[in-house]
This record gives sequence, structure tokens and C-alpha cells, in this order.
Amino acid sequence: MAARMDGMATLASLQALPTAGHGLVRLDLLRAVGDPGARERFEQLVTATVTTMYPAARAVEANPGDWGIDTFVGRLSTRGTIAVWQSKYFMDGVGDVQKKEIRDSFRSIRAAASTNNVTVSSWTLAIPINMDPNATKWWDGWKARTERDTKITIDCWQATHIERLLIKDDFADVRHQYFGFAPGEPVVERPVVDPEDWTTYDGALFIKQLQVAAIAEDRPARRAFFNAEVMTRDIQEREATAELSALNTVSGTLHQMWHSRFEGNNASAPPGDRLPALYPEVMQSVEAHHAANPSKELKDTLVHRCGLVHHLVESGHAGWVRSYVAVVVAHRNADTTPEPAVALSEDAPAIDERPSENIGVSDG
Repeated sequence: MAARMDGMATLASLQALPTAGHGLVRLDLLRAVGDPGARERFEQLVTATVTTMYPAARAVEANPGDWGIDTFVGRLSTRGTIAVWQSKYFMDGVGDVQKKEIRDSFRSIRAAASTNNVTVSSWTLAIPINMDPNATKWWDGWKARTERDTKITIDCWQATHIERLLIKDDFADVRHQYFGFAPGEPVVERPVVDPEDWTTYDGALFIKQLQVAAIAEDRPARRAFFNAEVMTRDIQEREATAELSALNTVSGTLHQMWHSRFEGNNASAPPGDRLPALYPEVMQSVEAHHAANPSKELKDTLVHRCGLVHHLVESGHAGWVRSYVAVVVAHRNADTTPEPAVALSEDAPAIDERPSENIGVSDG
């Protein structure tokens, strides 16, 4: 009995430990996924933080020719000027080994910039800890001497600085991606915006499917498609695992909702190609589903979720008439689809010219 009680106490203690999924912003929690994974997550977190501050910022894939850059703002072309962020996953302090690594990284970016005729205006080191007094004394001295000698502005984002950034409202998306939602934290839905050019989708398949179904008002569909496109692109570019999983789940659910109603209408509607009740039934079901199942991960509105349905139609996996597959084939053969306002992740797969049972779920 005593052993059992000790085991229960241990389990309770483990369950009480904070993790990187309950909204507590502490960089040391990244270690919960293991050092190799934590290192990558920290680098990605720093890049996400920088791109929130500077939307034009870009990450550099790590390889022997990465110049010693993780994230930068500016141009790497000849005579370009860049501001650089270098992430170092130091979790056990800054000693002699880490100091050498810092100096080597700085020399690496200077050498690469000189070789490629690029000017480095600033260099920021990002670490997931706070330096102790001895390391701070070394850093302050090295920074002062190096700035004087190179005329490059040098800074350090330590744990406290990064954590204070992440608790600000402007960085909520990054905070949620890496640390989850705090208990009771409200979800702020994504904004809904109109496309700059409503004619962008004139030649799109999802518009053609509405036309053959005699649905005359397509402006809401264009708005919904555009906003779902922006949301999908944002999630894919940030490689947000939880959001990607939620997007796939919601898309799969929407596809199943369409499929069930398509089969029902296909069986009950009068002869002919049209299925007049299909579109309103599907969209009303989407509205009810969104109201009952809001997604903390996606933070999508009803507009975004309806847009994901139109994405399924655009990819050829759904439609609004019995002959929707024939409409897909004719449309692709005509090759009239314009470039999307926001590029999707990949081309839609080929369509099997059979009913929808053999058609898979779109990636977005």
C-alpha cells in the first residue's frame, strides 16, 4: 500500500510539472521534447519572433554554407545590407566552449559577408538562458570591443528578453504555437479581409462549379476562399505542427460532411444534373459545425471554414452537381485557372473519373 501511495504521489508530482503546452512561457520547457528537438524548436521560435517584428525577415537552412545565419532581414545580394540573428541553444550556461562558439559564429558571418560583398549592420545572438555574472562580464567586454572594431551593432536576446516579447499581444500567435493556450485564455479569431481584386478567381474551378449549379451570388465564396488561402499559407509557412494537424482534421471533416450530403441528394433529388439543396445544406452544416467546434489551433472564423470547403471544390474533390467530376475534367482541359492570390502548397492530384468514394482529402 505504501509503495502504491508513493507511486501515486510521484505521478501527481509529474502531472503538476509545467509543460510547453499550457500557456506558460518559459524557454526551459522546450527541453521537454528532448535536446535535439528542443534545439530545432528554439531556432524556429526565434525565427518566428523575428518575422513577427519584421515580416520581411527570412530563415536560412542550416548547412556548411549557411554563413552563420539563422534569420536575417535585408538582401544577401551584392552590396546588400543585412541584420542577422544567430540562435545558440546553450542550456547549461556560457563557459569557455560557448564563448568560442559565439566568437566563431561572428567571425563566420563577417567572412561570408566580406566574400560576398554584403554589409552586416547588426548581429544578434539569441540564447534560451540568462547569462550568469561571469558570462555577462565577458559578454559586455567582448561586445564593446567588437562593436568598436567592426562598427557592427551587437545585441543578445537572453531568455528573459524573449519571454517578455512573447507575452505581448503582438506575439500571441508565436506564443500559442510553442507554448499553447493558458487556462481560460480567450481565443482571438483571425481577421477576415477582402481580396484586393475580386476578379482574381474568375477562371477558378470553384467558381465554375457554382456557375453550373446556378448559384449566382459568388462574392461570399470568393471572400471565403481568399481568407482560407491566407490562413493555409500562414500555417504551412510557419510549419506549426498543431495547426497543421488541426487543419487536416477540419478539412477531412468538411470533406466527409460534403460527401454525406452529396450522396443523400444524389439519391433523392429528381433526375437531372442539378442538386438544388446540396450547397445550402452543406454550408448550413459547416456553420453549425463551426459554432459547436471552434478551433483554438486554427482560430478560424466561419468565413475561413466555408473557404476550406471551396478549397476542396477547387482541388476537384467536391462539387455542387451530379456531374462535378466531368466539370473538373473539362475545366482542367481548358486550362483556364488563374494563379491564386496566395499560392497553395501543391497542385491538386489527378481526378479519378468515378464517383467521390475514390477521391481523397485535399491538403488545403
